[in-house]
Amino acid sequence: MIEAFSGLQWSWLLSGFLFVVAAIILFQRGKTTLALIVLTVAAFVLRLLMTNTDPFLYDWDEQYHALVAQHLASHPGTPTLYDDPQLPVDITRWAHNHIWLHKPPLFLWLIAMSVKIFGATPFAVKLPSAILSALMVPALYSIVKRTVTERAGFIAAILLAVHSYSVQLISGFRNTDHNDVIFAAFVLFSFWAWIRYTDSASKRNAMLVGLLVGGAVLVKWLPGILVFGPWGLWLFQKTHRKDRTKWIHLSIAALSAAAVVLPWYFYIYKNFPAEAAYESQYNWLHMTIAMEGHEGPWYYHFDQFRELLGWTFAILAVPGILLFAIQDTKQKRALYITAGVLFFFFFYTIAKTKMPLFMLPVIPFLLAGIAVVLDKLGDAILRKKILAGVVVSFVALFALDVPSIVTNHSSLSELAWYRDEMQGTRNKAEFYLRQKQEAGETRRGVIFNFPENERAAFMFYTGDIAYTETPSVDSLHMIEGKGFVVSAYENQLLPAAYKSDSTLRLYFGHLTPPAQ
Repeated sequence: MIEAFSGLQWSWLLSGFLFVVAAIILFQRGKTTLALIVLTVAAFVLRLLMTNTDPFLYDWDEQYHALVAQHLASHPGTPTLYDDPQLPVDITRWAHNHIWLHKPPLFLWLIAMSVKIFGATPFAVKLPSAILSALMVPALYSIVKRTVTERAGFIAAILLAVHSYSVQLISGFRNTDHNDVIFAAFVLFSFWAWIRYTDSASKRNAMLVGLLVGGAVLVKWLPGILVFGPWGLWLFQKTHRKDRTKWIHLSIAALSAAAVVLPWYFYIYKNFPAEAAYESQYNWLHMTIAMEGHEGPWYYHFDQFRELLGWTFAILAVPGILLFAIQDTKQKRALYITAGVLFFFFFYTIAKTKMPLFMLPVIPFLLAGIAVVLDKLGDAILRKKILAGVVVSFVALFALDVPSIVTNHSSLSELAWYRDEMQGTRNKAEFYLRQKQEAGETRRGVIFNFPENERAAFMFYTGDIAYTETPSVDSLHMIEGKGFVVSAYENQLLPAAYKSDSTLRLYFGHLTPPAQ
């Protein structure tokens, strides 16, 4: 197992865990603010590790998100997959489109900003997820502290900081990757802002909730309004229902959210009406049709809790969320949050399309429930601080699940062949660029007959254009006439007509001048 990672990678993993232990000690000594800062750093270090263990782009989704974000770095108002398409475009094929509206743009803008600063690298693509995922730690602490106890809040923050699946997601190894990570972050931030509002009702706090809800919607559409459900239930309490000011504040929040979201949708319907209409219809179909084969039984998301949390925590999550619900007896905010979690679960259970990360936004609240269980057990059993610190450290190590990280993200991975293939795409792109440089070729290239699962990543790495198609030789000559250097990926599917035409640069990696 030691040989699974490099010395640098092991040092990051160990450093991250030692930061967690240091945070526990600081918290026990009453240095709560410093402890929370150290714990957030620990979460960031562990997530940063995943940018190093997986220094490539995964298929499917990560490579497409990376490519669109790379183009947005140059033109933020026009999301494109094929920035300069050389073949006809079909707007119903989101993985082959020109104008790309398959996902809302906020998470792509964040990645684009990172790419603008750090360059077009996998690290830059993964970095925004690492930052926002780490910032979820203090947000969860604040929510649980205000609704339960400070110690339960800190335990919840520890569990989220080391939550193995949240750590591993930064690598981009699961479909919908950074879109779901950043969406979960904005959803949690909106709940954090709402809890702040309930403690100090003001227009400013209400507006903050609305802006964060708008951010969530602009990452993954309408599920981002989740916090408005618990807020509405809270307002129907006897102490609030006749308070006109609080209802106005809710309206302010809704208007703030709309102010974030609506300009984008007005913009795309005006400028890209066909694509916007198609993608809108496509999104609604997720409720009634298992899109792209993403189907599953009614208990699909129960099973995903086991995957996301592990068996032990999945079992603890059930009594945990129920125990969490009965805290905060005065304002009942924990109860209303739990109602929101249950609604979110049943909403996606009813939806025909099932995907592994749909439940990611409610995982922090399930971890909060587990934290309440551990907090209560601590009251009953752990009287000494040293013993409590040791036990919590072991729980954190268990939650980090290092064997799972090794299994999924190292040379000992059960999917090592797949990881090699993803790294191979990056190697292939670097080789291609070297060949162009050695040939003195400065023009952009268009390469055909390229493997489907590598196409978008190759375009991201090289800046050139790749197609799986093999159009006619006349079409290739037409494209070459536009000033592109044309080549084709050589495999058994390469048409004979390509090979027999000596005027084309045909073979991948062999960019020799055309015959005179």
